[in-house]
Amino acid sequence: MLMAHLHTVRSRLLLGLVALLALAVLLLVGTGQAATTRLAADLPFLDIYPASTIPGHTAATEVDLYMPSSKQMAKVVLYVPAGYGNVLGRAPNSEVGEFATWDRSFLPSFGSIYAQDPAAYPNDPCAQGLHQAVWSLTPEFENGDLPQTPVFVDATTGTDAALGGYKAQFCVPAASAQKIRELDLYITKLVNPATTGTYKWRAFVTPYAGSTPNDAGTFELRGTVPMPMTLTLHGRYDRKHKRALLSGRLTATGYEMTGVYLSLYTLKGAFYRYAGVTRVNKSGLFSMKRPIKKTTRFRVVTATYQDCDPGTTAPGGCLTDTLADIASPVAKVVVAKR
Repeated sequence: MLMAHLHTVRSRLLLGLVALLALAVLLLVGTGQAATTRLAADLPFLDIYPASTIPGHTAATEVDLYMPSSKQMAKVVLYVPAGYGNVLGRAPNSEVGEFATWDRSFLPSFGSIYAQDPAAYPNDPCAQGLHQAVWSLTPEFENGDLPQTPVFVDATTGTDAALGGYKAQFCVPAASAQKIRELDLYITKLVNPATTGTYKWRAFVTPYAGSTPNDAGTFELRGTVPMPMTLTLHGRYDRKHKRALLSGRLTATGYEMTGVYLSLYTLKGAFYRYAGVTRVNKSGLFSMKRPIKKTTRFRVVTATYQDCDPGTTAPGGCLTDTLADIASPVAKVVVAKR
């Protein structure tokens, strides 16, 4: 089971890394018709990869936290949107999922996430008090980038309830934070909200200033998951011009479509190669043309990063808001031999 999950995680994370390096992170500044683009290679972001966006479905969700070289995470408070289920109540020692860290050279280390007995963590300095659930990030090897790290999970109360239904808190030792460029959590068996709509994940990240957490520099990152959300891709071969004609449509409940970006990939076996970028129109439709010499398999993936809507309690502001990453089915364009 672990190796099967890790294979899924590794494949998905490598696809995300290809997208990151290919786009140098393409950021939408503003929204709607006024949207413009610029390169933002030094901005942090929160990426959400839902295995399903069908309301009420039980599926895995991957949560990725990318940090540029200028920032090191000391503490993260992740808010899971209200409506998600099976966040609490997992039996001690049961497997919650897997995680991965990527170092400054983008080399990965992997591990598992296990539920623990909350009573064993009554007064941890990272998050004081007794918690409703504790998950442990347990590295696959002792020399991984991140040591065994507890994650403290609770249903929100008071003012926190406006940020999400649950919050998960964890701290990263200074020595580890200097190594980690990205931290990815693959959480299995989450139950999607039953109601259609747009759901906002949030991460409040406290960075280090030297070896000391800088509370005044805490910033917010957001990831938006429309429920439901679909992406199609169709292709055919244009023999006269020796090219693939690709088209499809993105639908995302409650999300402004104009200017949404998609990354195009070609597939060879299990490997993805970046092949370009396109934008959808206000109806979510898109089309692309690519020269090909032989039968080729294509896939498109959402790849949109935008400014946050106004309003945040983070003293360092809200820096980015990403649209959930989903992939289309593979479209095979056949070049028949004569």
